[in-house]
Amino acid sequence: MSLTGFNLLQNVDTPPDVWDKVYDWVTKVGRTLIMIVEVTVIIAFVSRIIIDTQTKNLTERVTADSQQLVSFKIKEGEFRDDQSRFIAYKTIWNGNSTYSQVLQDVITVLPPNIPDLTMSIRDNIITIDGTGDINAIGTFETTLKNNTAEFDDVQVIQVQDKLNTKQATFGIKLTVKQALLVKRNPIGTVTTNSSPKIVK
Repeated sequence: MSLTGFNLLQNVDTPPDVWDKVYDWVTKVGRTLIMIVEVTVIIAFVSRIIIDTQTKNLTERVTADSQQLVSFKIKEGEFRDDQSRFIAYKTIWNGNSTYSQVLQDVITVLPPNIPDLTMSIRDNIITIDGTGDINAIGTFETTLKNNTAEFDDVQVIQVQDKLNTKQATFGIKLTVKQALLVKRNPIGTVTTNSSPKIVK
């Protein structure tokens, strides 16, 4: 006859050895560290992509701005050239008188058979050089000399006949009365549409 009994004591596990501790660390702490490293790598990769994209965009923008600066430099030279011309025009305009009425009267009495004509103005002197019919030149000269209301003096500088023709070259100097020369209104600032603004 065998004897059976009851063991009321809890089973006592074998104390964990070094390998058990290593295994527990790898399955718990090590896994967490690996996940953290993976997340860090992903964040670094995404950040690198963003930085590379921003660098590329910045490089393209710098290139475009550099090209624009080059074009602006060319435009700046053109603008300075136009500005110099305007200053010269303004100086000439403000320092001279208007001859519009006198010139209109001269052109009105100009015979049609004097096709070639040039006029130059200096102070109150108008010099006329041209080529035309000899008779028409005489008529033109007489008409100008009879216009004592506008001219103090009319001088024929030269009349040279062309051989075997009724044509001649001529030069006439007109002295305009000072009272007829009206000072031009000075040019002031420039408006937005680049047209001169007259200061009254």
